[in-house]
Amino acid sequence: MSQIGDKPITMRDILDRSRAVLEREYSGDPHLLTSILLQLSARYADLGDSRIRGALLMRADSLAVATGDRGHLIEARCDMVDNLRSEGRYDEAQKMIDSAQSMLRATPNPRVEVTCLQSLADLENEAGPKHDRGVPAMSRALFIRDSLGETRDMTYVGLFSTLADALDQQGNHREALATYDSAMAVLDRTGRGETMTRVIVQHDHAVTLLDLGETAAAEKSLHDVLWRIARSDLFRAGRLCHHG
Repeated sequence: MSQIGDKPITMRDILDRSRAVLEREYSGDPHLLTSILLQLSARYADLGDSRIRGALLMRADSLAVATGDRGHLIEARCDMVDNLRSEGRYDEAQKMIDSAQSMLRATPNPRVEVTCLQSLADLENEAGPKHDRGVPAMSRALFIRDSLGETRDMTYVGLFSTLADALDQQGNHREALATYDSAMAVLDRTGRGETMTRVIVQHDHAVTLLDLGETAAAEKSLHDVLWRIARSDLFRAGRLCHHG
C-alpha cells in the first residue's frame, strides 16, 4: 500500500488505473492488447478477483479469435480453466482444458503448453477423482522449462510447488519433500529467500513432514517459518504501512 496526500492507494487502485490506461492506449493494436489483457488477468488472479479476471480473459479470447492468434487463444482458454477452478466450476473447467489440449496438439506452442499443464494440474489436484494427471503434467512442464532454459522465475517455482502438491495427493510424501526442497533452492539462489513465497513453500514442506509423522522435524521447520515471516518483505512492508 502507498499513499498520495491523505488517501491511501492500494495495489488494486494501481492495477485498476493501469488497466484503464493500457486498454485505451493499445486499443488499436489487438495483438499487443491481447497479451496485455492476459498479463493483467494474472494480476487480478493474485488479488483473488475472478470476476474481473474472467472479463479480461473473455476479451482476450475474442481478440485472439478475431486476429487468428492461436497461441494467445489457447493461453486465454487455459487461463479460463484456472479461473473456473477458482470459482469451483470444475465440470466447466474440465471440458475447457480438454478442448484446449486438443487445440495445442493441432498448434504446438511450448510456452503456452506450460500454462495449460499448470492449469490442468491445479484442477486435478483440487478436484480430480483419481489425482493421477498432476504429476505427469508437471513433470512435462518442468521438462519444457528446463529445455528452454527458463529456470529462474516465479512460474518455474510454481511448477515445483504444484508438482509437490500432486505428489502429496498420491501419497508420495518423500518425493514431495524433495520437490519442495527444489522450489526453495530456486528461490534462495535467485535472491528470493526472504519472500513470502519462500515461507509458504517451507510451510507446505513442514506439513508434508507431519503427514510422514516426523513431528520434531516439522516443528523445527515451522519455527523457522515464523522466523522468516518476521524477516519477510511482506512483513516489513506491513510495518511500514502501519507506521507510515
